[in-house]
Amino acid sequence: MPGCEGIPETLSHLFLTCPLSQGVWRWLLAVWLQVAGPGQSGPPLAATVLLCDDQRAWRPPPDIAYLWTHLRLAALAAIWAAAARRSLRGDRTTAAQAAAAVLADTRRAVMADWSRVAAGDLEGVGVFTGWVRGRPEGLRVEAFRARRCYRGALCGLVPDVAAPKGWALVWRWTAMHPVPLPT
Repeated sequence: MPGCEGIPETLSHLFLTCPLSQGVWRWLLAVWLQVAGPGQSGPPLAATVLLCDDQRAWRPPPDIAYLWTHLRLAALAAIWAAAARRSLRGDRTTAAQAAAAVLADTRRAVMADWSRVAAGDLEGVGVFTGWVRGRPEGLRVEAFRARRCYRGALCGLVPDVAAPKGWALVWRWTAMHPVPLPT
């Protein structure tokens, strides 16, 4: 990565001390603090938490642990992909590009979960998704809201009689909100 010339490419460097990974983690911590809300602590930027998910070192609140796990793994994947592109093709990825990949991955996951809420049966055919091999079970609105809409920081549901199940998904997380992508 830029600024890392001559430094051995260890896993500790790649995921923790590289300027790219530090930028991604600091940004993700700022996003997390916006999601978790006032009075909540964020994870320490340490290998035990970020790489090993050691919950003795830090534990997310139980109601948003699923979201933390997704964000942590998406950040690790984005950092790894940036390193792979650099090694294989010589591409230079910035912290902003890696953070944007985390945002995009999370949006895809949220939309996939929302499709499980909105399509409890196969578009009116009368066949429930659980009957179709390889298709995930439906997801209840309450479960989706608990899993993805905590405090409405990243997304939320608004009543809409024309929408599936009477709710419309509103995506709020952007490159500028709740925290701008790193520079």
